[in-house]
Amino acid sequence: MGGMARPSDHEARHLQKLAALVTQRRVSLGYGSKEDAAAACGIAPMTYNKVEGTKGVPPQRVTNATYAKVEAAF
Repeated sequence: MGGMARPSDHEARHLQKLAALVTQRRVSLGYGSKEDAAAACGIAPMTYNKVEGTKGVPPQRVTNATYAKVEAAF
């Protein structure tokens, strides 16, 4: 399989915590869907799904620029 290396346990916990905070903020801002949130952040829905994770797929690392776009929009 291609893509990035599997995150360490510490990093995986950090990504889960970050995903929970992003999800909480998205909901508090009234974005009912990840697609709406992605559009508000100016990123692709697939990339946004990496930030929050999806059912059965844990959050994944994304670029610093992506995290900056989410932070700016939220």
